[in-house]
Amino acid sequence: MEWMGKTLQDILKQKGLTMDYIAERIGTSRQSISEWIKGSVPTGRFIIKLCKELEITPADLFSPNEKPQISIPAHKTHMRAKVTDEMQNDAYKISAPYVRVFEHYVNPLVIKRIETNDFSVRAASQIALNLRAELGLDDETPITFNENQIFKYLDKLGLFVILLPFPDTMKSNAFYVKIAHHRVIFLESHIHSSDLIFHLLHESIHSILPEDQAVTNEIDKFCDCVASYLQFPDKYVACIIERIKADLISGNKNSIIDELKDISKQNHHSVYGLCKRLYIDEQISKDIMTSAVFADKKLKKDYPSIGDIFDHIESPVEYLQLYESISPRFVKMIRDESSHLSNSKIAELFQLSNSIDGHILLNLLRKEERIEDSL
Repeated sequence: MEWMGKTLQDILKQKGLTMDYIAERIGTSRQSISEWIKGSVPTGRFIIKLCKELEITPADLFSPNEKPQISIPAHKTHMRAKVTDEMQNDAYKISAPYVRVFEHYVNPLVIKRIETNDFSVRAASQIALNLRAELGLDDETPITFNENQIFKYLDKLGLFVILLPFPDTMKSNAFYVKIAHHRVIFLESHIHSSDLIFHLLHESIHSILPEDQAVTNEIDKFCDCVASYLQFPDKYVACIIERIKADLISGNKNSIIDELKDISKQNHHSVYGLCKRLYIDEQISKDIMTSAVFADKKLKKDYPSIGDIFDHIESPVEYLQLYESISPRFVKMIRDESSHLSNSKIAELFQLSNSIDGHILLNLLRKEERIEDSL
C-alpha cells in the first residue's frame, strides 16, 4: 500500500492547517505528523481521525492503484444493522496499513473452500460436522476460549487474526477481509472472551466460501447457521435439552434462562450463542432469545475483554507470547519479515502506544528469527 505523505502535507496547506493544530485535534504529537508526511504510515485509528478531521476518505491518502489489494465483503453487524459505505470505508482504513507486510508474504497453506449451492439448515449442519472432523474436534465439546480452541481452529484454516479497537461506526465485532490474497479476520479488541467465538466462526465461514459468492442475507444467515452448529455440536446440545427438558415442557422461561446461564458460565460461552443454536433446532421460542441478551450482559461481568487481558501484561515477552497464542500465523509472518520492518511499523502493526515499545518487540522478534534460522 503506497501511503502518500506528501498528499497529507498538501491537504493541510490547502485547508490552512498547521501540523501543531492537526496533532492537537487528533491527539498525537507534531513529530508524528511530521513522520507521516515523510512517509511513515499512521495506525488505523489515526487514519480514521485524520480523515474525519480533514473531511477526506482514506483513498485520498493512499495510492489509488493499490486499492485492489484489499477486498472487503459485507460483514456481520450488531443486531443486523445495515452495512453502510461508512462502515466499509472504516474497514478499509483499518486494513490499509497492513498491505505492505502482506503483499510479499507467501502463506504455504492450501486454502480450504466450501463448494455448495445448498444453503439449508441441514446443509449447514453437515458442513459444520465435516469441519469439526477435519479439525480433529470431538462431537461432544463446544468450541470455547479455553485452551485457545478457537484460535487453533482459525490457524488450521490458514487465517490471520489481527486485534485492534474499532471505531463506533463499525457496529461490528469482527470482519473478514482479503489483503493481497491473504485471508484475514480483524477482531475488535474490546470484545468479551465469551462473545468472540461466534463472531470469529461466522467470519471464518465467509472466508472459505467461493470467492465469487455474493454476500446476501441468505448467505449471511447460512454462515450464522454453520457457525452455530460448529460451536455447539449435536451431543452437547442433546445433553442441554435433556437438562432443561422439564422446564421446556412447563414453559418456565426464567428457569430455562437460569439453567442456560449456569451452563454457559461453566463452559465459558455466551448464553445468546447457545440459545441461537437451540432456536435453530426449534427447541426454544424467540422470547427466550431476547431474555438471553440480558443474561449475557450480567455474565460478561465475569469475563475480561481481550484488550483487558493485554492491558495487564507488562513484559514484552509475555505480550508476544499471548498474541502468538491468538494469532500464530500473523506473528510468524511478522517474525519472518522483521528484518525489513522498522520500530514504528512494528508499533503500528501491533497497535503499540509508541515506537519505543515497537523497538523492544522488534528486537525480540529478530532474536527469535535468528534462533529459528539456526535450527
